[in-house]
Amino acid sequence: MPPYEGTVEDITFRSTRVRTFENSVVNIPNSVISNSSIINWSKMEKRRFKTHLCIQIDTPLDKLEKFMARVREMLQQREAIFDDSIIVKFDEISDNGLNVLISSYTESVDYPSYLADRQNINSKIMKILREENIELAYDTKTVYMKN
Repeated sequence: MPPYEGTVEDITFRSTRVRTFENSVVNIPNSVISNSSIINWSKMEKRRFKTHLCIQIDTPLDKLEKFMARVREMLQQREAIFDDSIIVKFDEISDNGLNVLISSYTESVDYPSYLADRQNINSKIMKILREENIELAYDTKTVYMKN
């Protein structure tokens, strides 16, 4: 049986009725539920924001470090972010560029407010990228053709 996400509407002796986020109703036999792992998202105390950015490989290291410091500072200024959870690290050199991991926990646990926070953080990161004149890298391939 595929996993279902939604809101429990009713629990009877034989089954549990769940309203999915697509607004359909699924009746799940309790025997299936008793043998499954259940994640109760409503009991979440904090939600993780995590993203990887791939910066162009020719970006000078001092520019990269300044960018990371500004992102860290921006996250620290947000009231909804747990300061001790902030990670902004240059974590990998890839074929395409310099990968930066940005991770933190936010107090926004309900999905709509989490998405709003995520959008706000992403917008501020993009603004910092523009102000620092740093470009994101794109997955590219060079193809050589022979005649």
